Amino acid sequence: ISAPEAVRMKVGIVQGNIDQSLKWSPSQQQITVDTYLALSASLMRAASPPDLVIWPETALPFFPTNEQMGPLKMAVKSGNMALLTGAPWYEIIDRQNKKVKYYNSAFLLSPDGGFAGKYFKTHLVPFGEYVPMKKLLPFLAPLVEAVGDFSFGTIAKPLVWHEAKAGILICFESVFPELSRQWVQAGANILVNLTNDAWYGKSSAPQHSLAMAVLRAVEARRSLIRSANTGISAFVNPAGGIDDRSGLFEPWAAARDAVLMTDITIWVRFGHLFAPFCLIIACFGTAVGRRLRCREYRLREYN
Repeated sequence: ISAPEAVRMKVGIVQGNIDQSLKWSPSQQQITVDTYLALSASLMRAASPPDLVIWPETALPFFPTNEQMGPLKMAVKSGNMALLTGAPWYEIIDRQNKKVKYYNSAFLLSPDGGFAGKYFKTHLVPFGEYVPMKKLLPFLAPLVEAVGDFSFGTIAKPLVWHEAKAGILICFESVFPELSRQWVQAGANILVNLTNDAWYGKSSAPQHSLAMAVLRAVEARRSLIRSANTGISAFVNPAGGIDDRSGLFEPWAAARDAVLMTDITIWVRFGHLFAPFCLIIACFGTAVGRRLRCREYRLREYN
């Protein structure tokens, strides 16, 4: 990790600390964007500004077709940086029949104002972002309206900016090791966790979420950048060390060099086969040990 030849990229994290009760209010949208832009500007004024700035899950509380994207695109262009942020997204499937799919997304905004890539959340929260078996249980329709009706995404190609190939984990996707494994198999050399843990309040849950993210970094041997709305945001290196982190419920912005690793770990290569393999080795070792002890016992009796 400390080898001088290791490829690095300067990455910035912005934690807006937006009140969850106000987050989706239309009157709060411009204030939210201005908060994130101001914190991002503080990073860009540094002697060595970041190449990539990362905002949390649904940092933009509106669809990216909104007119408020104008100032955002101008800020990204003037800073000559790329922005990776969370936002809701929709795609029209059938305009005539008004079929639309909604996604919890992350997208990469390049300095030219275009979308350099996007990812739709793969592992949705049941009864939070979708209702299981809603087609078989039509009486759950009111619950769908109250909870949410997001569609599932897929893991395909990492979001690429310069040397970075980012695998995205949105919210509690950082809990599932199989997702980070799929990203690395797809070519990711860095993991990014966008989340909004404001729901948990000042409980121990944000600490637990961060701990799970650290495990993903170690398993995949990838730097993991965690950007959380109200914390805990953090820079996690491939060995699981936390190089820097925010507090809870405070605005925060920081930038650091992130190592871009390409090693393939045993977990990434073999996945869940690693545990059964260890069990087989343990059983084999136990059997060999008992056989040797039995042979030694018989030799003692013979002598």
